[in-house]
Amino acid sequence: TYVGVDSHDGALEKDILKKLYVQLNIPVMDLPSGVTMEYRNGLGIVLNYSDRPYTFNLPKGGKALIGTAEIPTAGVLVFSM
Repeated sequence: TYVGVDSHDGALEKDILKKLYVQLNIPVMDLPSGVTMEYRNGLGIVLNYSDRPYTFNLPKGGKALIGTAEIPTAGVLVFSM
């Protein structure tokens, strides 16, 4: 799917993708601006680039390996699944 709009605040793009994900039964994690998450080699990696701490809810059975669920500004959390 190609999203061919570029709104000033990104709200339209976000709404389009949320609707698509619901239609495809893809779970959505609505992270605040500045917080990113990805999975790599069986690990979850959460980065906090925002200007305030962020509390991440670890998935059931997840274990923090680096950092804690309370991620400070410019902090990282690496967790196992």
